[in-house]
Amino acid sequence: MKLYPICLRSIFTLFILLAGGCFSPPAKEPVVQEPEVSGPGVEEAQVKEPSAGVSAAEAKREEQLPLAADFKLPDLRLSPVTLSAYKNKQPVLLFFWTTWCPFCGRELKELNVKYKSLADRGLEILAINVGEPAYRVNSFIKNQGLSFKIVLDEDARVAGSYGIMGIPAFILVDKKGRIIFTDYYFSKREIEDLISK
Repeated sequence: MKLYPICLRSIFTLFILLAGGCFSPPAKEPVVQEPEVSGPGVEEAQVKEPSAGVSAAEAKREEQLPLAADFKLPDLRLSPVTLSAYKNKQPVLLFFWTTWCPFCGRELKELNVKYKSLADRGLEILAINVGEPAYRVNSFIKNQGLSFKIVLDEDARVAGSYGIMGIPAFILVDKKGRIIFTDYYFSKREIEDLISK
């Protein structure tokens, strides 16, 4: 009798809805890439002076922010997209999502509405689909008219390297490649405050 799997699926779906979010599949062997440091004088301690208009305490806090792991993922046209391409150019909002998560669909629509104003402020959005094949993602977004890039993390390695435990998830990376915001909720006001700094 096939009632048992249907019952389990229903219970699981109810649990997801009651828990207030969706959960991503476990990542396989997370890959965390450390920033490469090379060149003359690497062995010497590097002392950085605070930038003009930045207090010493604020400069120290900025130095303690974690660096975002670089990645290379295909977009829907299978062209490679790397996080490092945005370094020293503009901040990037990483949005981790799946097609089966109802909250993710709502957030995609909300991000699309907000994208123009965020892009005008210099922010790029990379919507990273976690653990799904390209054909499923293409089918899902075909008629949505999204303005930002969709990239594919089919084996969930990038999500794992960022410690993503549930979806939807948002990570804001500043121009210097540091993670300055991580949450499971998108606050346009908070993001705008962070990118204006």
